[in-house]
Amino acid sequence: MATTKKKSATTTKKPQNFLDAPINKKLSKEDKLELYRMIVGIRRFEERSLRAYNQGKIGGFLHLYIGQ
Repeated sequence: MATTKKKSATTTKKPQNFLDAPINKKLSKEDKLELYRMIVGIRRFEERSLRAYNQGKIGGFLHLYIGQ
């Protein structure tokens, strides 16, 4: 009869919140502000695109990522 070895689960410490994540600790305040401004700009563009689509100014299908 063959025996199988149990794999020991390696536990990694998960950050308590996103501020403790290693990637966030590496970003400077300026980098974080730049990312935030970019995200807000993308959101505003999608909102304006939706408005134009609903007004019939954009034809075809419009897929937005708002709420993703």
